[in-house]
Amino acid sequence: MSVFGVKRAGLRSTLLILAAVALAPLLGLLSVLSPGLAAALVVVPLVGLFALMYTDAMVLLAIGLAPLGNGFVVHLATLDLRLVQVLWVVIIAALALRSLGGRGQPIQDRGAWKPLLLLVVVAFASVLASSYPQLSLKEAIQLTYLVVSFYVVAFTVRDRKLLRRAVDVLIAAAALVVLFGLVKVLTGVSPIPYVDVYLGGGGLSIQVTATELVFSPTTAGLDVPRLDAFHMSSVVIAAFLSQVALMLVSLLTSGEEMSPARRAFYWLVLAGASIALVLTFSRMALLILPLLLFGLFILQGRRFGVAVLALSAYLVAVLAYPPLLARLQDTFDPTASTNPGHFGLWLEAVKLFLRRPLLGTGVGTFPVTVTHYVSFMGVQTWATGVQDVHNMFLKVAAEMGAAALAALVWFVGKMLRELLGARLLASTARWRGVLLGLLLAFCAGVLMNLTTNIFGKDMNWTMWGLAYAAVLIAWREAADGVHEQPA
Repeated sequence: MSVFGVKRAGLRSTLLILAAVALAPLLGLLSVLSPGLAAALVVVPLVGLFALMYTDAMVLLAIGLAPLGNGFVVHLATLDLRLVQVLWVVIIAALALRSLGGRGQPIQDRGAWKPLLLLVVVAFASVLASSYPQLSLKEAIQLTYLVVSFYVVAFTVRDRKLLRRAVDVLIAAAALVVLFGLVKVLTGVSPIPYVDVYLGGGGLSIQVTATELVFSPTTAGLDVPRLDAFHMSSVVIAAFLSQVALMLVSLLTSGEEMSPARRAFYWLVLAGASIALVLTFSRMALLILPLLLFGLFILQGRRFGVAVLALSAYLVAVLAYPPLLARLQDTFDPTASTNPGHFGLWLEAVKLFLRRPLLGTGVGTFPVTVTHYVSFMGVQTWATGVQDVHNMFLKVAAEMGAAALAALVWFVGKMLRELLGARLLASTARWRGVLLGLLLAFCAGVLMNLTTNIFGKDMNWTMWGLAYAAVLIAWREAADGVHEQPA
C-alpha cells in the first residue's frame, strides 16, 4: 500500500529522517529555552505520523480517551484543548493529508450534515451579536471541532468489526471510570490530579490541582459522597455510564454468541457501572434507566412480564438504600435540593431567548450573562460561576436563537429516525444487539441533556458518532447485500 505514491515502509523511514534533520537544531535550542515546548514539538509530529499510517488504531485510542482525557488541558490564546482534543486535532490533520494524497474514501452520508452545518453557521453568526465576541468565537470553534470529531468517528468506523472494537474500547473506558470513581469515594482522594498547561506569550507553565469529593444533601439530612472520576462531575459520569450500561444490557440479552471471557467482562463492567451509577446520585439517570430498560426488553420482543420483573427488581434496589430513596424523593419537591436552581436557570434561559430570539446572546455567554440570583417559588440560588443552563435545548436557544434550536431538534429527530430505520435492517442477533444498544444510548444521552449539559463534551459527540457510524454501516451493507460479518 502506498501513501502519496510512496510505499508505506519507504515513506515511514524517509519522513522520520527528514523530520530529524530539519528539527534537530531547533529542538536543541528549544530544549534549553523551553523543555516542555521542545517535547511537544517531538511528540505531536510523531503522533501525527502514527495517525497517518495507523488511522484505525489512533481513532480507537481517541474514542477510549473521550471519557478519560478531561484532566489534562492545554490553554492557548483563543482555545482550550483537552488531551483527547489534541489527539483528535492530530488525527483530523492526518486524515486531511490522506485525502489530499488520494487515499480518502468516498463520503456517504444520510443527511445529518444539514442540521449540523446550520448549527455551526448560526454559532458563528451569534458571535456578531455577542457582547463577548472573543468568548463566543472560542465556543464556536469548539462546537465546530465537536461536529468534525463526530464525523471523523462516523466515517472512520466503517464496518461492523471496527464498530464492535470501538464499543469494546468504550466499555473498557467505562471500567476505568468505575475503578477510579470507586477509589475516590473510598479514599477521598482523586487518583489523578487536574493538570493545566498554559502556552502563551508568557511561555510554558504547568499547574497541578487535586480535586475533592462532592457531597449530596438530601431531604433525609444525609450527606453522602457522590462518585465522580477523571475530573468529570457526577452527572456527566452518570450520563456516560448510563449509556454504556444500556449497551451492555442490549449485548448481553441479544442472544449473541460470545466467548465466556468477553461475557464475564461485560457482566463485571455492568455490575460496577450499576454500583457507580447509584453512587453518582444522579436523579435523571436513575429515573430514565428503568424506563429505557423497559423499552429495551419490549423492543427485543421479550414478554411483558420479563420487563415488569426487571423494573420491579430495580425499584426494590432503590427502596433498599435510604440515601438513594431520599435523593429520588427530592425530585418531586420543586423547592428541595438543587431543583430551585435548575428551574431558575431554565426560566432565565427562556427570558434570554424571548429577549433575543434571532441569534441569542452569543454562543458560550450564558455563564457571564446570568451573574445574579435566580429564584423559583421564592427560593433563591446564586448563579455566578454556573457553567451552563443544565439543558442543552435551552442553552442553544438562549445563546444562539431559534434557528440553532431548530437545527438541534432536527438533528436529534434525524438521528432517532435513522437509528430506528437501521435497526429494522439488522438480520442477526449480533447486529441487532449493537444497533439497539446504540439507539437506547443515544436516547439516554438526549434525556440526560435535559437536566445537565454534556452537549459540549467529547464523550457525548463520540457516542453520537458511533451511533451514526452504525447507521451508515447498516445502510451501506443493505445497498451491497451484506448480511453478516465477523466481529
